[in-house]
Amino acid sequence: MYYKKVYNTAYFITKDPQLSQDIMQDSFIKAFDKIDSLKDKEKLESWLISITTRTTIDALRKNKLRNHISIEEYNATNPGNSYNSVEYEVESIFLKKELREHLDGLPYDYRVVVLLRYIHEFKIHEISETLSIGEGTVKTRLHRAKKKLKEKLGKSSVLEGGGYE
Repeated sequence: MYYKKVYNTAYFITKDPQLSQDIMQDSFIKAFDKIDSLKDKEKLESWLISITTRTTIDALRKNKLRNHISIEEYNATNPGNSYNSVEYEVESIFLKKELREHLDGLPYDYRVVVLLRYIHEFKIHEISETLSIGEGTVKTRLHRAKKKLKEKLGKSSVLEGGGYE
């Protein structure tokens, strides 16, 4: 059920199909081993994405891989938001398309927080917990990533409206 999201998360960060499959398998094994620690079953998907992100980062650190990531190859699945507003959905689709087109030039640390925030729609505190960094660091990285994206785009964009939660 979560195969695509878990694989895409790992692939987005590594850009290595074989490593992404290994990470996906490790992530599901870790999730299976710790499933009884999940308090809220409704958060299973974000819990799996958190495990996958941490497992991927650990694999990158272990292998010292810092590959250039092409987000255009990232095949995001349905964002699964609970908002029914057409305006929200259109803005969300536009933002995600814009991000996919322009994330290549961002440093690794910025890409990860942008992935979690805007592709997987994590809240600031969830990103902080997932990456084991402070909320202030998450906000700073998001701010700097948006600034770099604005510079890259050379125009005003939907990113200006994205405040912190």
